[in-house]
Amino acid sequence: MPRILIVDDHPAVRDALASRILRQADLEVCGEAADIGEALKIFSEQKPDLAVIDITLKTGDGIDLIKRLR
Repeated sequence: MPRILIVDDHPAVRDALASRILRQADLEVCGEAADIGEALKIFSEQKPDLAVIDITLKTGDGIDLIKRLR
């Protein structure tokens, strides 16, 4: 089952995305992060298959986070 990390600085957006993903029987949310530091920690601990990342985060740029995760 694919495991997904959600990274967004807005709690309502994270909740909505997680809710939509969890409705799918073949998908799992393995973590949610509000900033780059949290995202990096969860990514290293959980090893998700996919990450949904907001481009504009309060603590940095989502594109830079994607580059770091690759």
